[in-house]
Amino acid sequence: TNRELVGDIIDKNLMELARKKIRNRYQFSDEGLSELVDLHHRVMATLKLSLSVFLTGEVAAARDLLTAKERFRDLERQAAENHLARLRSGRTASIETSALHLDILRDLKRINSHLTAVAYPILDQAGELAASRLRRRGGSIVRNPLAPRPHARPAV
Repeated sequence: TNRELVGDIIDKNLMELARKKIRNRYQFSDEGLSELVDLHHRVMATLKLSLSVFLTGEVAAARDLLTAKERFRDLERQAAENHLARLRSGRTASIETSALHLDILRDLKRINSHLTAVAYPILDQAGELAASRLRRRGGSIVRNPLAPRPHARPAV
């Protein structure tokens, strides 16, 4: 299912963004293009690792996959911040391609997330997932979505 969603993102989103870039003859700044290429390479590495995790079910590889997801998230966030800094500095290439650049970043992040989803059931089965990756707020904990749900109490 997740690989199908990845295909949809590529087909319906990224291909349209590529057509728009070509049609309007947009050029990314050198830095922006470099960031997009780097993130694309990381998505391709994630694809290879996720296929390996899917086929082998190895817990260590699943852990590596989620570690790579965290690193990707940090790099995507930094790329967006760098892009906004280029916008604030008035760089023409960044201004012309702003929406396109941010849409590509968003779609690469979505693809990466779908590819890493294969790790969760493997790590859950191995007992390696915490109840939540959210911090406690107001005393409540958000549960792991893969964990069994407690039975709801009937309304009184």
